[in-house]
Amino acid sequence: VRDRAADRLDAGDRAALDALLDDDGPHALARIPGVALRGTRTAYVGRRPR
Repeated sequence: VRDRAADRLDAGDRAALDALLDDDGPHALARIPGVALRGTRTAYVGRRPR
């Protein structure tokens, strides 16, 4: 997540994201029961006209 979003976030937002993604930190999302990180990707498929 961080690798894809880091260039669009300012320093404060990157620090907050790092705190949430740090599994050993006090603010880690991994410590909250019932919270999961989910990601998706979109792929477009097309054909060229002949």
